[in-house]
Formats: sequence, structure tokens, C-alpha cells
Amino acid sequence: MNRTVAKDIYLGVVPIICRNGGLSFGGPGETLDWVVLMRRFNRANEFDRLAERGELDITLVEALADTVASMHQSATIASEFGGAARVRATIEQIAEAIMASPSAVSLNETVAEWVALTEQSLSSCAVKLDVRRRHGYVRRCHGDLHLGNICLIKGRPMPFDALEFNEEMASTDII
Repeated sequence: MNRTVAKDIYLGVVPIICRNGGLSFGGPGETLDWVVLMRRFNRANEFDRLAERGELDITLVEALADTVASMHQSATIASEFGGAARVRATIEQIAEAIMASPSAVSLNETVAEWVALTEQSLSSCAVKLDVRRRHGYVRRCHGDLHLGNICLIKGRPMPFDALEFNEEMASTDII
């Protein structure tokens, strides 16, 4: 999954082997688990760290936009996900997560207002979201794209650490 975008980082998958009571990577023996083999990179070049140092300039941001746009254009269509129903489920999930917090007791009214406003906004664009889903604009994307999961490799932005365990969470409208 990650090699499609970050082939300079992701090298392969290697088994963790139990042999003669010890553990090793690869070779004969019982496979206990698998690990991702990655090339080391300079963590100072992660975009969250560049931003903290004030080094995330317009040139890098535009290059990142081009990278993400290209990534989205070639991403697999995932029309079984997305649309208004998915947005509605996300709204509910966020509201429930906030209200599950012990410190959220005083937020009941605020969260209820937020849910009402987001539902109202969703109602005005639900048909468009569903049409976009049917027409292939929901794609299997990164799923966890934030500045901490982007690094500068060979002078260009490279997303890494894509979400691999949940297709629905990683699928989104490329708008």
C-alpha cells in the first residue's frame, strides 16, 4: 500500500522468525509475525517538524498539493464508501466521542447545536455527495494524511504511513 507512493522508503515485508529459541528476521523457522522493512530517513525532514521551524514554504506546499493530487487521481475508486451516509456517520461518531468524555457534561448544548448545524449543511449537499460517490470520486486514499506523515525525500514531498487496516476510513471523496 505505502510503496505505491513512497517506494523510496518502503522496501518490503520481512518475517520475524523463531529459530532455536531465538528471534531473527527472515530465514528458516516458524514465522511469528511480519514487519515492514523501511529505509531510514531524516526525521527532521518530516513536514510537521519543517512547519515548527518555519521552513514549510509555499514551494513545498505547492509540491505537496501536486503530489496529493496525483495520488488521488491514480487512487482506486471505492464507490462502496463515501457519500452523505458516510458523512452523517462521521458526524455522529465525532459527537459521540466528545460526549463520552467525562469533561463533556457542560458541552451537551454546544454539541447538539454543532450536530444540528452540520446536519443542516449536509442536507444541502447530500445529493451532490451521493452523485460524486456514484461517479467515482470516492477513492482509496491515504487515510491518515497529516504533516507528521509527510517527509521530504530527495527534495520532494513524500506521504508515508498510509492507513492500511480500514478501507472505509481510508476512502474519501477526492474533492
